[in-house]
Amino acid sequence: ATTEIYTLSLHDALPICAGPGNVQAAYAITDHVGIMGNAFWESYNQDNKDQSGTLVEVGAGYFTPVLPDLIFEAYGGIGLGKISFDETLNAGQNNARTRNYEVNGMRWFVQPSIGYNTPYFAAAFTPRFSFVSFSNYSASGYTPQAIEQEHLNQNTIENTMWMFVEPAITLRGGYKWIKLQAQYGVTLKTNADDLNHGKDFFNISLIADIGTWFEQR
Repeated sequence: ATTEIYTLSLHDALPICAGPGNVQAAYAITDHVGIMGNAFWESYNQDNKDQSGTLVEVGAGYFTPVLPDLIFEAYGGIGLGKISFDETLNAGQNNARTRNYEVNGMRWFVQPSIGYNTPYFAAAFTPRFSFVSFSNYSASGYTPQAIEQEHLNQNTIENTMWMFVEPAITLRGGYKWIKLQAQYGVTLKTNADDLNHGKDFFNISLIADIGTWFEQR
């Protein structure tokens, strides 16, 4: 499991955020109501392992100034994703074999934020609360011992509502309608059952505020 967090606390007219493996967008439909969308994809091949993941999210929420240059917001939404993994064991040997698994996921999230915003610099703290369910899980090539050691029990994965707390810090700086964004956060699982998941996340993206650019043309 992984996450991408976009925040309208760093409010612009129509920001499009793009970085390696992710695209994020937001739009303020009124002075206090906004919509947001994220798309994330990642794949890697290392040490005879192939893994890929995709996630698409949409959400809506409310934002309002609480002090000069300080904005509060709260968003909620839903995401759909898929994870797949393939591994070749004992590659190049007579006893080589493969094992793999894949699973679909659905995530509901609630995302409050508090952000400081100026024309040239912005910062925000965003604790996201996520509720994740998995379905259509399948695995092959795993021994019962490996299933237990790698926390891949189908009954546990599919019949648990997984809950995460994902606090993140976002920093953004630039000029006019182009800004550089850096974001770091951690993923804290609240369930007692074990599950393989990313422990933290970091991304650097470029923000193009299409709305401001269009207005200033």
